[in-house]
Amino acid sequence: MSLLLHNSATMEETVFYIAEGDPADKHSQESFALATSLHTSQQYASFRQADCPRNGGVLTGTGPGERLFVASKSKALIQVYSWGKEGVDQRIPVPEPLSCLAVCYQPNVDDTAHKVPTYRVPWLLAGGSATGRVYIWELASGNLLCVKDAHYQKISTMKFSACGTFLVTGSDDARCLVWKTVDLISVYEKDDHLLQVKPFHSITDNTLPVTDLEISAGTINDVKLYTVSKDCTLRVYSLMTK
Repeated sequence: MSLLLHNSATMEETVFYIAEGDPADKHSQESFALATSLHTSQQYASFRQADCPRNGGVLTGTGPGERLFVASKSKALIQVYSWGKEGVDQRIPVPEPLSCLAVCYQPNVDDTAHKVPTYRVPWLLAGGSATGRVYIWELASGNLLCVKDAHYQKISTMKFSACGTFLVTGSDDARCLVWKTVDLISVYEKDDHLLQVKPFHSITDNTLPVTDLEISAGTINDVKLYTVSKDCTLRVYSLMTK
């Protein structure tokens, strides 16, 4: 998998990728995650033993203080790496093995007297499982805020919108579900409130598993959702108008 990053300080484009590895190869667990220059041979960072499912790793950014979160391929575990260190910084046990991860950054609040250092600790970490569940943690406290039965089959990909308003999940059940983040993490008096939370939008146009998705940046009214599926289609949706 790959993620294209842009470093505004140096006007440099960086590509981040993790080799999946051959399951038949006993050394596949030694796979490296690498962040390298797109135009030169310069390598900015490497992370050892970062083998994970497709879409199972997420990098918060490039530079000091940034983190790489990787879902273990065979264990109920998330490995956390610090930028500049090859080894694992922290291992976080989770309820079940995860198939994909997504990060939501701190909301921008312009009327506050101080600025939150978003590059240090993102706000939320979401994970999707092979059983179709969505998990959401608050990274600053480590609290598990949400466990939601969302899909009938494995969640293959998930992304937050840049503003954090929406979480979109794609699955092997051929559906894409758009959730309002606040609905998933709000605390209600009733213990079963998550059972009552419904998707903001359910996309059922695909006939085969959804393999990936992307959400455009911009104002919330202009945000577009791009989905790709094994039925050989790329579909574009407006999130707000559905």
